[in-house]
Amino acid sequence: MPGNKRKSRGFTLIEQIAALGIFAVLIGVAVPSMQGLLHRNQAHVAMDALSRALHATRMLAIERQRHVLLCPSADGRRCSGGHQWQHGWVIALDRDNDGQPDGDVFSSQASLPGVRILGGRNRTHVRYHADGSAPGSNLTLVICPTGDIGSTVDALVVSNVGRIRSGHVPAARCRR
Repeated sequence: MPGNKRKSRGFTLIEQIAALGIFAVLIGVAVPSMQGLLHRNQAHVAMDALSRALHATRMLAIERQRHVLLCPSADGRRCSGGHQWQHGWVIALDRDNDGQPDGDVFSSQASLPGVRILGGRNRTHVRYHADGSAPGSNLTLVICPTGDIGSTVDALVVSNVGRIRSGHVPAARCRR
């Protein structure tokens, strides 16, 4: 019966194996590039969080007409005194100018995954004055992704007048 031919409505085993092989190759190519995307995204998230913390600290100092401190902190209550910020930070009043929070902490940030954040060796915290300035030397906070970082990395710079700007620095700054 030539008029009763049925058309196949599925894939053969060979076609399915070939499609699975092509899919596996595509996944193998996509996963490494996704790792780079993940590392860059983690760095951008860290930079954004730190930038918001710097702006909030400056605003609090101006609003409260007091010295307000932003410093690296591993426990969310005290300043760690180091130049590594990836373990988190705190925003708090610094009434006695000792570089440690006095009283309540306004805000704290927990550890950020996938990045190292390195501050200057000579400046372990940012203290904003009531006029919004941040006296001392300029502070550059370098955001270093843990994966392949390329030739430049993101950085935040706090000037003496309290201005915050973002930019790029050589990736060699992450190797210290």
